[in-house]
Amino acid sequence: MRKKKQIRIIELFNLGKSPYDIAQELNVATTSVLRSLQEEIGKGELLLSDLFFSIPQNSEYQEEQELLSYIKENIDFRGDMYKYIVDIELSLHEYIRKILIDHFGEDDWFKKGIPKNIQKKCYQVMNDDEYEIEDPFCYTVFIDLGEIISKNSNIFNSRLPNYYSTNIKKLKLDIKRLNDIRNIVMHPIKRKNWELDDFYFVREFQQNWFA
Repeated sequence: MRKKKQIRIIELFNLGKSPYDIAQELNVATTSVLRSLQEEIGKGELLLSDLFFSIPQNSEYQEEQELLSYIKENIDFRGDMYKYIVDIELSLHEYIRKILIDHFGEDDWFKKGIPKNIQKKCYQVMNDDEYEIEDPFCYTVFIDLGEIISKNSNIFNSRLPNYYSTNIKKLKLDIKRLNDIRNIVMHPIKRKNWELDDFYFVREFQQNWFA
């Protein structure tokens, strides 16, 4: 069972406060706050990246700077990027599917809502897949999803995050960047590396759409 202090630490952390700020507010040592947060990470309640992004990159406190350096080299931190990409891919697919079903109906949403060229590609890939899944929409990728939204902008505009509803071009550019990052993350054998800015971008995209 969590102690009251630990519960309060998590509450403040979830409000966006850094470990140092939490320590100052509760009048405890920063190491005590970090220990509580690391316990939550160990239990799977928080991600290591949650801790990383809570700390200002220009923090003047040595403990926080040392922690940032440690986290960036930790394999679990890189694993969090994979989790974000997977969550976005699953959520964005279901988001688009639901909106198209609401508009066109259960029987017609794929035929009427998905551009013909993407339909054709999906069926081709599905037929070539030895583990064929009888849902052609599962064979769309991020680039396809951007095109689907663009072609159905009259349906999606009112349901997009505000800064995309009036700028579909920006949305398509961001989805292309997301697709490029996904390819790097999912195909490590190519030995291309994503940058820290990419993680900031992916995390912001996920929070703006699905948080």
